[in-house]
Amino acid sequence: MHFSPAVALLVALTPSYILAAPTKQNIQRRDDTASEDQGGSNYITSTISNVWRQAGNCDLSSVTMPLDQAPSPSPLPSPSEGLILSHVAVGRGTQNYTCYGASASSAPTAKGAVATLFNATCQAARTPDLLYDTPSIALAYDIPSAQTALAAYDILLSGHHFFTDDTTPFFDLDTDQHSYGTVACKKDSAANAPAANSSSSVKSNYAAGTQGTDNGDVPWLKLDAVQDSTGYTWKEVYRLNTAGGQPPKTCEGIDGDFTVEYAATYWFWTEPGKDGYLNGAVAGTPDGM
Repeated sequence: MHFSPAVALLVALTPSYILAAPTKQNIQRRDDTASEDQGGSNYITSTISNVWRQAGNCDLSSVTMPLDQAPSPSPLPSPSEGLILSHVAVGRGTQNYTCYGASASSAPTAKGAVATLFNATCQAARTPDLLYDTPSIALAYDIPSAQTALAAYDILLSGHHFFTDDTTPFFDLDTDQHSYGTVACKKDSAANAPAANSSSSVKSNYAAGTQGTDNGDVPWLKLDAVQDSTGYTWKEVYRLNTAGGQPPKTCEGIDGDFTVEYAATYWFWTEPGKDGYLNGAVAGTPDGM
């Protein structure tokens, strides 16, 4: 069995991907009762480690984001002049909401998000089309954990995304294995995710009107850094290629907190020399590997 960095990422996000590789047209959720052969698991873990060691330096200087694929009401603005792309991750987790009474006349209120971030930096440079499809693929499977995703989870883990309050998204890319940096953000701008009936080549399998749901995908975002007690590593963060995450349109039948699963790509832009990921490690490979 041959692994590329792109397939290694999918193994971390979808542990049974290697057993039944889904396609964009026909994604099937895995059987959660299926067990994996221990010998095969050890082989997969070893192979992924070797792939990541040999991934080499991924040149991000010519990588572009697909901002023009989400033009409504207008495309997200480009990164500020002078910034460089330093890290790309796939996030998998939940968008969090609450309803104050189960009323059809009220809408859910957003309460932040929680996601685990997986290193996709080399995929952005080498296989961007597969990267754009990865959130849709990942959303067809359960949210990965260190227990279900073998050592691929730890090998490819970039960090975590959460909110420090209802309006402040935070990205913590410091783990036991590396110190890439942190940033608290505020929303700069938003664009609607590509609709199911759009001509976009990067629309997700969960766009409104597909997969039996009208909820669709959360918007694409540009986030700006805000200075807090931790300082910041990145100046701007983009959330693109979203899959899922939208709540029902009303609170009918829902009272209290609830979550909606989602996945997305996250793109981290920094000032030259600011980012510990590029300064302390080869781009696309974890520290010490």
